[in-house]
Formats: sequence, structure tokens, C-alpha cells
Amino acid sequence: MKCIGAFALLMAMITAGCSKKNDDPGETVKPLETVLKRDEVMKNVRQNLYHIEEWYIVKGKDTTFLNSDQHYDSLMKHVYIQFYANPWDSTQTWLCYRHGTEAPNTEFLGKAKIFNVVRDSPLALGFDYGWDDAEGTLSILDDTFPPLIYGPTNVFPENVTAKLDKSGYRHVNSLDEAKTSHTTGFLKFGYQHEGKNYTVLLKQMWGYNTTADFDRFVVF
Repeated sequence: MKCIGAFALLMAMITAGCSKKNDDPGETVKPLETVLKRDEVMKNVRQNLYHIEEWYIVKGKDTTFLNSDQHYDSLMKHVYIQFYANPWDSTQTWLCYRHGTEAPNTEFLGKAKIFNVVRDSPLALGFDYGWDDAEGTLSILDDTFPPLIYGPTNVFPENVTAKLDKSGYRHVNSLDEAKTSHTTGFLKFGYQHEGKNYTVLLKQMWGYNTTADFDRFVVF
């Protein structure tokens, strides 16, 4: 009986020790923060057009998807984002767009989307983009010295800065890679406006056909 009692006491001490260790906040292992590489991200975002796949507001526990709004729905369907850099001076950057329409998908398996993008020069949206060294991520902000040509509407409200979510970045290197995996790269930006938190998700677009009037793109 003494042996049984001693064993029970020993087990209770071990259990208490384990419980105390697990409850100690100092033992909590924090997940490693994603580290983005400036040169890699800046180079990659310039290689594709981007389709606005999702756009929503989070306020408290409520989420509102903006494709239910006619204005935002039109932007998501017809405006395609380009991170443009001056070919002669890559430090000069503008957030630009091209426009077009969605077309039926009769060529790719799954839920791929097809867009006919008008063959025209990209137009500036009055926003710049650049690297935020302090936060280690990509930023979109009002262009202090905007070019002369503007789009029909600003995609983002004036005087806001949109930040790339470090965990919301993925780059796919080629159309073949995207076709094989049926996925594509994306950029998830967040910004605040009038007390609300906005999120916009951009997906890589892949050009695969050209006509006299438009370039055809697919988004997986």
C-alpha cells in the first residue's frame, strides 16, 4: 500500500509540474513572421496584370463584400491593375490599369476566369507604390507627383496607404506552372478608410492569346 501511495504522489507531482509548465506564458512558441524580400517582391509584381478577385470591409464581427455594390463590382470586372515602372528609371513607379471585359471560359478546366483586355497603353490611377523599409512590405499610396493621365476613377480612396499583408503574398512564375497547379499568385492589401478596415485581393493574370483588338488573359 505504501508503494502505491508513493507512486500516486509521484504522478501527481509530475502532472502538476507539466500543467504549470504548459500554463507558463513564457513557454508559448510564437509563429515566425513571414519575411518578404524587397528586390524579389518589387520585381515579381511588375511581371503580371492583376485581377481584383475579392474586395471586402471588416468592421467588428461584420464582413461586407463589395461586389454587391455596383461601383465596386464594375471595377472588379473591368479594371485590371498593373504595377508599372519607368523602363529607363525603375525608381519612377505608378499604379496603373488596363480595362476590358470578362468572357466565357471554354478553354480551361475548373473555375478559371477569362478576360479580354483592350490593347492599349496602361493608364495611371493617381497612386504610387514602393517599399516600406520600416514595415518590410509593399505599400500603395497617393502619388505626390502624379502623371498627367488619370483613369476614370481612383481604385483606392484619396489619402490612404494600402499595405501588402506579409502572409498574403504568393508569386507563380509561369503560365505552365499556373495551369498545372490550377492556382495562381496573389497580393492581399489592407487599408483603413473612415473607420473601416478594407481588404483587396489581387490575382495574377496570364496572357495566352492576342488579337488585333485585345489580349486574352486567364486567372486560375
